[in-house]
Amino acid sequence: MARRVELSYRSRLARHFHIGWMSEIPDTPSWPAVDPERVRILPRSAFNEKIIALHRGRFYPSKLVTGESPARMFRALEVSTHSFEADFNAPLAYFDVTMRHEEAATIAPGIGNMDALLRFAGMESPPPRGETDFADPDGFDRPNPGEDREFYSRPRRVAHVDAVCGARIAALYASLIDPGSRVLDLMSGWRSQLPEQRGNVCGLGLNEEELADNPALDSYCIHDLNADPALPFEDRAFDAVVNTVSIEYLVNPVSVLREVRRTLRPGGVAVISFSNRYFPPKAIYLWTRMLPMERLGLVLQWMVAAGFVELTTLSERGLERDPRDRYTEHLREMDPLFAVWGRAPGAR
Repeated sequence: MARRVELSYRSRLARHFHIGWMSEIPDTPSWPAVDPERVRILPRSAFNEKIIALHRGRFYPSKLVTGESPARMFRALEVSTHSFEADFNAPLAYFDVTMRHEEAATIAPGIGNMDALLRFAGMESPPPRGETDFADPDGFDRPNPGEDREFYSRPRRVAHVDAVCGARIAALYASLIDPGSRVLDLMSGWRSQLPEQRGNVCGLGLNEEELADNPALDSYCIHDLNADPALPFEDRAFDAVVNTVSIEYLVNPVSVLREVRRTLRPGGVAVISFSNRYFPPKAIYLWTRMLPMERLGLVLQWMVAAGFVELTTLSERGLERDPRDRYTEHLREMDPLFAVWGRAPGAR
């Protein structure tokens, strides 16, 4: 048994959940209130743009600003030629947060803590005004710009998350996908984190040897989404589409997600899950420059742009890593799970 602690709140774009697994139930924290004195107009010259560019809605370490700061991080609410608005309030201060907890049976003990759960919660939410500016000029470039078919031509047969995180991804998919559904495993490979009662699954990927060796797939096709974002399927072909730990490799993600919406039946669900591991040569630069919780906000904004509705985000952490895992000596806790899901418009 472990203690499951859940924080939830709603922003103007989505419902947000943060789950931490702990050995004991913590006291309910006192949520910080918004302090207007923590929102400051600073000269743009006070920010060290030699390190990273300044964008509206993004989060930055306070050490990048000259002078004394009231918090370790701030959000740039507005950015102009000569000044910017820096918000040093805790991101959760803007929301009505609900906390729930319970004992639950899990595959591993809970070893998380409340500080870790609270540290970045709220960073995935949109800014109070407008959208976050994710438009880095080279944001969708990659260290290795070569053909993806060539890069993925050699089968690797690796697990991209630890076994505990993989089990939590499968549990999430099981909670969202009805048994017997027609499922597309987008950017699939050697293994899929799908529940046992998964329905009929088609995998779309780049390495035929890995796809043929994936026991979760009933069928598969080879297709390079970065060369052609159009999916080779008819309208409303699927009840659910999952993309597991691979969204960061797409150079035109909104176009791909619009295709996902086209191939879903009305009310069908699209689930994007990821962690903090990736292949650096093929991940877009924008992804590598952001904190993990900010990536949730990025994927959420992509889903909004692609036309999905009933949007939800999730972060989950705190279960103990399997002692047989190759990284257990250095990382005691599971790889964190991040997910965004939404539905295709229309009646279910």
